[in-house]
Amino acid sequence: MRTLSKNNADILGEIVDLLIPAKENLPSPSKINVVDHIDDALSNTPKLKRIFVEGLSEINNEKFLSLPKIEQIALLKKYESSNEAFFSQLLRHTYNAYYTNPIVTAGIGMTGKPPQPMGYTLEKGNLTLLDKVIKKGQIWRNP
Repeated sequence: MRTLSKNNADILGEIVDLLIPAKENLPSPSKINVVDHIDDALSNTPKLKRIFVEGLSEINNEKFLSLPKIEQIALLKKYESSNEAFFSQLLRHTYNAYYTNPIVTAGIGMTGKPPQPMGYTLEKGNLTLLDKVIKKGQIWRNP
């Protein structure tokens, strides 16, 4: 961890696992280092770091890790409406880290191929619409 304390990282790990629970072919976020990914993002942005550290500290004041899961979820729902800045960034970075992980993309059936030039095939279009442009010739300077 570069930015988060061990306690904040533990809280964040619990939160991301509540946001995206593990399924039969998809791991929980904490198992694929989502917390490390978020921590790296925080280390590059002081404003984001402040939002996360303050948000996690407020959640920690409620003794989050000692609460039963149902109470943790209730606390997060309450916190979602009272601290939108933290919660929106939390969701954004959690989803980004999770759904770009190769294990997850393979688990949801994404091939990971780029859209072009060697990825998906494109249907042929009506290129005669470009005839006027092609007749004009080059209209730019060569470097």
